[in-house]
Amino acid sequence: MKKRVSLLIVCSMLISSLLADPEQTSSLYSRDIDGKLQGDIDQDGKNETIAWKKFAAVDLGEYYQLLIIDDDGSLLWRGPKEKDDGDPLVFFSLDFGVSIPELLIDFDHDGYMELLAPAPQSDVSPTYYRKLRWRGSYFEPLLSNALMRSSPRSNRFIWRATQESYGTWISGLAPYSGGLVKAYVTEYSGDESGSIGIALILLDREGATVERWLKPLNDNRADTTATQPTNTYRARLSYRDHQNSRGKRLVKVEDILRQDRANFYNLGGDPEDQADSYFGSRDERRAMRLRNTTTVGMEYSRWRDSILYGTPLVEVTIYPEYLDIKIIQK
Repeated sequence: MKKRVSLLIVCSMLISSLLADPEQTSSLYSRDIDGKLQGDIDQDGKNETIAWKKFAAVDLGEYYQLLIIDDDGSLLWRGPKEKDDGDPLVFFSLDFGVSIPELLIDFDHDGYMELLAPAPQSDVSPTYYRKLRWRGSYFEPLLSNALMRSSPRSNRFIWRATQESYGTWISGLAPYSGGLVKAYVTEYSGDESGSIGIALILLDREGATVERWLKPLNDNRADTTATQPTNTYRARLSYRDHQNSRGKRLVKVEDILRQDRANFYNLGGDPEDQADSYFGSRDERRAMRLRNTTTVGMEYSRWRDSILYGTPLVEVTIYPEYLDIKIIQK
């Protein structure tokens, strides 16, 4: 059975003003794009810094070590430096998936803060979250689960294990203010269609409750903080865009889009390719993890297959928190 590529490719081009809200509380954090979180993890009234630093680069990608730095600059704790994608204390960005911390919060209100990071996945399936609880001097790994909608049209999501590849689940987390978290919600009913929503949620021990929808499911309009596009470009996804620099065939939509931008800036690209304002450097292309992508004018399965197995001309419109990708010509 052909492996299916994720419907919602992560886009980590989150604008800093959306990630560092001036009204943040001690249970939330400010996050910047170079791999740091801040929060009062030792409950002393001062924020500590949680950082992940690259310690190894391999053919499949990169591995990161987790560090906790006290408010006075001293090192409180360091994670293992092992190239082991099965270790919950090791973080990475690899060909088959990405596990990078997204949220630091005391979601069960017991005085111990939790670090949440997605477990890697490459197919359309519910997003499992790694959960690490700080126990004063070390991180305790908790069971990884998905935040699944409890019932159709419910505003309640429950932590649970699932083997299904469809349903409605929370696929991304970002800080907000006032104890709330911004959540990206994926709805997938099979091979034919899918939808992305954006909501403000309140996390608790059992799961999360939607307090307000910023972008309801099945609504292709972005929320009010991200309605204006920042850039648009066209690209022909030619055969060479379907192979990495070592000649290996790419099997994920996001990797083909990254390779197209790499070829454009390093090799000149295809005649129909246009420049963009974001993906000129390798680091910027690595940030093209399109968590919130909409497919314009075409059902998802046809859109996906056109990119994976064809050489379409696409138009990419970049918004602060998501991309619109429209196939102009097959």
